[in-house]
Amino acid sequence: MQFKFDLEGRNKYSYKEYREMLDKLMADGLTTGNHESDEMIDATKSSIVKMNRSDKLTKLNDRLKSAILKAPKQRWIVLIEGWSSDSAQNLPVISKMADFAFNIEMHIMLRDENLDIMDAFLTKKARSIPKLISIDDNNKVLFTWGPRPEKMQERALEMKKAKEEFGLEIQQLYAKDRTVSIQAEFIKQLSALK
Repeated sequence: MQFKFDLEGRNKYSYKEYREMLDKLMADGLTTGNHESDEMIDATKSSIVKMNRSDKLTKLNDRLKSAILKAPKQRWIVLIEGWSSDSAQNLPVISKMADFAFNIEMHIMLRDENLDIMDAFLTKKARSIPKLISIDDNNKVLFTWGPRPEKMQERALEMKKAKEEFGLEIQQLYAKDRTVSIQAEFIKQLSALK
């Protein structure tokens, strides 16, 4: 599959730039996206706390570091929004992977500013985020990942089907998991790219 989107002229952020933008928006009582509300602003505040914690606690395991260094050169496009709890849980880990790598360039982009890209990479017909799209120098899609590790995704889908609220339980799964699942999934994805 080819990545057919021109990224020129679109807003792209490094992790540091994204965090600075979120902090500035929060200082003004705002958040990202097209759905400004007190609920979204509160969700963004919570996301910032989660990212701060994850920034301090996340350590990449040696198997993942090895897989990253052996992987071919690639660009990661990561679609997110500031209010997304799953983005808050996973983006710090993704950022640490990209920072560790000499062969991975990461661009964070806001989903609602890039719906054309998002709509080409839906998860079960949903605009679920975060969504990572890995592409090579020829714009070939190497793999996609998101919105959450499979363990959390399966449970969220079960609860959604049963019309149960799943936010708190998924957050507890993330806390118990301590980034083991996301790291294992990226080891598998990157190792397959020989």
